[in-house]
Amino acid sequence: MSFIDSHADIAVACANAKRHILIEKPLATTREDVYRSQLDSNDYR
Repeated sequence: MSFIDSHADIAVACANAKRHILIEKPLATTREDVYRSQLDSNDYR
């Protein structure tokens, strides 16, 4: 389990490690974190 405000950081770390990501709602608490998570995950498709 994790706190909501750490979801984006965990998603970025998983993307950097080239791992699959499954996040329950909400993805992040700010638009900037959502955008950052999306960009990082798109780099590893």
